[in-house]
Amino acid sequence: MRTIAKWGFLSVVGIIALFLIVGVIGMVAGVKPDDTGTGSNNPAPQKQDQQANKPDPQPKESKPAPKPKPQPVKKMPAKTHSPERRVRAAAEAYYANVEYTDWDYTYNHLASETRNTYGRDAWANKNAALYDPSIDYKVDSVVMESPTKADVVVVLMLGDGSTNVRNTYFVKENGQWLHQFGAEEYALLAGAGSSASPLRALPPAPFPWETSTATT
Repeated sequence: MRTIAKWGFLSVVGIIALFLIVGVIGMVAGVKPDDTGTGSNNPAPQKQDQQANKPDPQPKESKPAPKPKPQPVKKMPAKTHSPERRVRAAAEAYYANVEYTDWDYTYNHLASETRNTYGRDAWANKNAALYDPSIDYKVDSVVMESPTKADVVVVLMLGDGSTNVRNTYFVKENGQWLHQFGAEEYALLAGAGSSASPLRALPPAPFPWETSTATT
């Protein structure tokens, strides 16, 4: 009787132990290891939580816009002399050579219409006959009659302090401003003696400021 009771107790204990073992094995099998490998049963954090915990990205620094390229400075063309100034310069040079008694220069700077009226020797003789060292020439005014012709007023300052006004012309030929006679000057040279000695017989006048002439 005791033997039967003993075996019955052992059977009950064995069945309880078997249930305990099966239960432990089931619990172990149901646990999934977490990302850290610790076997914790805590569920993995949601993807949204991971994104929420990420630090905000730093805003990219915008590069400064390049400065506009400076426009090249346009060079202004050099100021050219006006036609009036060119005529005045030609007239002053012409009459300076008259005062210097350089008849070759004055003959070479006559306009074709006037130059064709006189031969070179006749020109020198007539101007020599009109030569007066006490008279100075001054270009008073220049008025453009056209792009190629200018009216020039010349003041003759005589030795006694009086003045005489002469109207003449300069015309543009082959890029040069040349002296062209008016009616007064043609009449003046027509009355000059053709037998006068040329320049070589005149008193020497080495510098313009030492003498002056009253000729065309």
